[in-house]
Amino acid sequence: MSAFSRMFSTLGIRTITSFAFVPLSIAGIAFAIHELYENPATAKDNVLLYTFWILAALFILERISSAISDFVADREARTLQHEIDLLPRILATDTDLVTFLHASEARKYCIAVADQAVEIRNTVARYGRHESKRLGTAGSYEGWLAIKRSTLTGGRTVWTELVSAHLSANDPQCQFMIEAEEKQLGYYHERIDDVTTPIINMTIFTFENGVKEAIFGYEYRGMRSTPTFLTRNRYLVEFLEGYFKENLEQARDARLKANAASAV
Repeated sequence: MSAFSRMFSTLGIRTITSFAFVPLSIAGIAFAIHELYENPATAKDNVLLYTFWILAALFILERISSAISDFVADREARTLQHEIDLLPRILATDTDLVTFLHASEARKYCIAVADQAVEIRNTVARYGRHESKRLGTAGSYEGWLAIKRSTLTGGRTVWTELVSAHLSANDPQCQFMIEAEEKQLGYYHERIDDVTTPIINMTIFTFENGVKEAIFGYEYRGMRSTPTFLTRNRYLVEFLEGYFKENLEQARDARLKANAASAV
């Protein structure tokens, strides 16, 4: 809906409600005159009472009008914000690389497109830290975990994650992994020592039409804040897919060897 359409829509709601005041006011005045003519002895008290109810009704109608108008404005603002969050996708079709200067902006984009993907491969690298770094409300870590849960619950999206072995059991990511595997929601992960193998933080989306996107960056060991990049370039995406697969297989082999050694 255009800006002009939104404006006239909001004005229309207020205008209709304002016109509703007119017959209500006329009815109240007519009733007051009728009372003065028919029952002059009690008219004074009744007129005051009816005047009070008319004013109360007008106030309630105005509040309802304001609430409806605010609801319409908020809904359209959310729709517009979602469209803005998807702008990097438009840019990615015309260039090999789109740059996000702030990690929170990249995370916002990931949250916006995750529910459109049928497969998501994601790394959770923390480089020895025991807790995840929060990214603020605009592209929050909590929001990213929430979209993971909702896409898995919906049953359309398969997730594979390569997660830092250094995250503590109390970290929300670790709690999420336990929950997802207990509910058998199409989730698989491996743990990796990202101190000895400092992997890249990245997310690879595969959409239903076969299109793939990769987002990588966020931070690196010794660099807590770095630019983040979005690409649809086939060769770059294939390179990152191979990188992810190789590290996932190494992490799985290391886990199986550790399990075998502990069983002896």
